[in-house]
Amino acid sequence: HQQYIKTGARVIISNTFANCKHTLEDAGEVKNFYDLNSSAIKLAKASCTDLENENALVAGAISYWSFTGQHPSLTNLKSNISEQAKILAEAGADLLILEMMVDIDRMIVTLESAERVNLPIWVGLSCKPDISGEICLLNGEPLSHALRHLEAYKVDLINIMHTDVKYVSGCLD
Repeated sequence: HQQYIKTGARVIISNTFANCKHTLEDAGEVKNFYDLNSSAIKLAKASCTDLENENALVAGAISYWSFTGQHPSLTNLKSNISEQAKILAEAGADLLILEMMVDIDRMIVTLESAERVNLPIWVGLSCKPDISGEICLLNGEPLSHALRHLEAYKVDLINIMHTDVKYVSGCLD
């Protein structure tokens, strides 16, 4: 974090991308759910303090990504994300960034669960073109559909992430 801040970063992202309960369960580390999430925010905040840079913001990263392909039910996901967002907020996150949103249903559940802590929310969409060239989320749903769904929510920033750089311009269009 300090290297990013020293080079001028105004936002640093906590290392909590893979700290959702189902991901930690897959890794046999769910017992550390609270500590991994809260410590990551505290470490990022400490980097700002150590450098006397109170202008850098700390984003708590949340994702429903699964390295095993096993996803919890939407009901369990809602509970897990709500709990993670609360931990990140209480630890001092300035905003939440929802990383690697690759399908609409899970994106909406994640967003609605994260909204409960009343922090600014950034949504990171991961995309690729389908066989016809239409830009889609990684699961194949059109990006345009995802954006229409997001219009119903107060999202402070939408970005394209974890997307092959050659497709980013098409996504932004």
